[in-house]
Amino acid sequence: MKQEKYKVSVKCFTYNQASYIEETLNGFCMQETKFPFVCVIIDDASTDDEADVIRKYMNANFSLLDNEYLRQEETDDYVLTFAQHRTNKNCFFSTFYLKYNHRNKKNKEQYAAEWLENSSYIAICEGDDYWVDPYKLQKQVEVLEDNPDISMVYTSFKTVDENSNIVHRPRYDRYIKRSHTGNILPELYYSNFILTLTTMLRREILYSDLYLNCPNKYDYVVFFSAAFMGQCYYIHDVTGCYRKNEGSYITSRFQEVEKGLYKAYLYFVERFLNDEYSVKCGIYETTKIYRNMLVNLFFHNNYQYIYRLISKNALSIILVPEAFVFSLLKKIKWRTYGSIDR
Repeated sequence: MKQEKYKVSVKCFTYNQASYIEETLNGFCMQETKFPFVCVIIDDASTDDEADVIRKYMNANFSLLDNEYLRQEETDDYVLTFAQHRTNKNCFFSTFYLKYNHRNKKNKEQYAAEWLENSSYIAICEGDDYWVDPYKLQKQVEVLEDNPDISMVYTSFKTVDENSNIVHRPRYDRYIKRSHTGNILPELYYSNFILTLTTMLRREILYSDLYLNCPNKYDYVVFFSAAFMGQCYYIHDVTGCYRKNEGSYITSRFQEVEKGLYKAYLYFVERFLNDEYSVKCGIYETTKIYRNMLVNLFFHNNYQYIYRLISKNALSIILVPEAFVFSLLKKIKWRTYGSIDR
């Protein structure tokens, strides 16, 4: 098998998304780039026919016979097919069909490591979301190549339902309004507002101690790590669609996910209080960070950390009344709608 150097690795971990995965794969293959990229697709032993959908897609669109890049292997854990697209010669798929579900049993990241560790940049797209801009990867790479201080690039997006119809969600409208280029830590300390399918980040982010030492590896942690390590760049173009899916991981395990997210949030509160961030924070940005931290800590009745914030920066005490009021408003939203911005 001939070896290739990939500028971008696209990570796609998917489970029971047979109805949507073809749109996701189309979004990968439509990418027009000046560089080779590899999409690492891991089907976690789906119980629907997702694996068969992926196999059929590979058979129809990839060179699976007598190709210098073709690689097929099987272990006790997976079957792997690695191949080049028939017409888009810069597009490669590394597809893992896991033989058993790895949740709480084995780390799937190890299978993607061969490609992720040797790429300059990493993009992420789950198996129910999809890209609509054929230049998404090219645009993001150009930003990262031209701006060494940028750690992550993210874009605008649309929201769709289970039938790929555009839907309007006020919460996601607010996400887009909060999106900007520069230091995004103040916004992240209020809540997550970035959609994973829109992002591309430098490989070093996922291999940093900051990321690896966090107890939970949610996408929120990726964004926090990137924001700690550099500026972030926002592209206003809509590059993909986020699917509102009632059967998603977050929806099905909401309470578990919320607890994990808050634990990760406190990890980054601690890192900020210990001055472990590289990005420059001016007076306005620092004030906004403390205010947003206080809102969330009041929301969770975490007076231990509130005391720590005030001890770290005595002037932050003047932010307490406003933060307390906003935390009450946030609790009202929670009780009314069942969820809040994450």
